[in-house]
Amino acid sequence: MRTDVTVRAYAICAKAGGCSAAPQTRDEPMARCNWRHDRADHPMNCVTFGEATSFCVWVEARLPSREEWTFAAASADVERVTGRDSLRAYPWGADPVSARRANYCDAQCPKALGSDSTDGKNLARWEKAGLIDRSQDDGFAATSPVGRYPDGATRWGLLDMAGNVWQWTSTPGPAATYEVRGGSWDNAPASLRIGRILPWPAGSADAGMGFRCVQVWGD
Repeated sequence: MRTDVTVRAYAICAKAGGCSAAPQTRDEPMARCNWRHDRADHPMNCVTFGEATSFCVWVEARLPSREEWTFAAASADVERVTGRDSLRAYPWGADPVSARRANYCDAQCPKALGSDSTDGKNLARWEKAGLIDRSQDDGFAATSPVGRYPDGATRWGLLDMAGNVWQWTSTPGPAATYEVRGGSWDNAPASLRIGRILPWPAGSADAGMGFRCVQVWGD
């Protein structure tokens, strides 16, 4: 898919009975779950691995594997995805992350980070870890509508392959997790690199977690 799956698309699937409606009632501190707040053009976040999988099946597709996601993010230039100093460190190339290329944790991000210590996205913790880039302003505290950063497009024209929300893949990680890729609105630039892999519990729905589907000829 050119963009992440939107709330609007997922809601259509749920209305048709192909997807669970459970995410509609989910939320986090600071109102971060998009379906609950009718952000139709934003990525469908706060979904589990199983819920993302069901949507992809409904559209006769599937979640991409780790290798397929990397191939798409690098526009087939996968030999350059070798480490932090890769010539294709980000989906758009080697230029650094900026507010024109991606939605990440910049000057707006603190507005969506909680002050309560029980909030998993805690402002004090983010500040202590140095995860906030206050030199940039991408215009959104949490997620943005999909496709808002054309300067961050891949050579093949895919949007939001870095930032906005992590994307589930079908590749298992350790201990009942699956790999997610791409980084999200609450991450520092290092998490937006093509090679960054995060294992995430299959049943854990998070405001920084979304997905897109893939169709492969011959499937």
